Amino acid sequence: MIRSFVAIELDEGLRREISSFVEDLKGRFTNTSPPTVTSPPSGLSCIKWVRPEGLHITIKFLGEVSEDRLIAVKGRLQDIATEMRPFSLRVKGTGTFPLLPLHRRLTSPPRVIWVAIEESKELIDLKRSVDENLKGLGFPEEREFTGHITLARIKDKNCYLRIERLLHELIKNKDRDFGILQVKEIVLMKSELAPDGARYERLAAFRLSKK
Repeated sequence: MIRSFVAIELDEGLRREISSFVEDLKGRFTNTSPPTVTSPPSGLSCIKWVRPEGLHITIKFLGEVSEDRLIAVKGRLQDIATEMRPFSLRVKGTGTFPLLPLHRRLTSPPRVIWVAIEESKELIDLKRSVDENLKGLGFPEEREFTGHITLARIKDKNCYLRIERLLHELIKNKDRDFGILQVKEIVLMKSELAPDGARYERLAAFRLSKK
């Protein structure tokens, strides 16, 4: 069985831009001296950051899939790609799941930190097509979809007070423009879980080729 998902990969320029933003956040909130009563731990140990090479836009998570079933998935994804033209996405803003409150104190921790994708008809059409085509292979449709690039996951639900400053820095960057992503293909990815974070491997790519 192969843990897999359908995704859009980032180009190197956009990957560098987002990675630079993440490193800046880490630098701002990592203490260089030992923690004390007045200077507690920064809280970044609560956060599991995605490696720069692992940044992507998930279109659909498939879960554990047999190799035979993946062959059928590849066929459906090829069909989808031949019916779609390349398109562009604006990568702009930051946020969390659940969403951060803008004007009040945090009362519960977010689980995911992300960079946003501006609303796109082409992205929604791609998501809908993937859902509809893979439904026949036993993959359920997903009712809600918010295009995003996951930066990190918060592991400890009790750590949110320690990272509150970091999260409010995200609010300040809610309109930050990271650039344009030219989407020319969709990718079937393999995910392997590890103690230091998931590792991803490209299984197949399908070029958007409608004229």
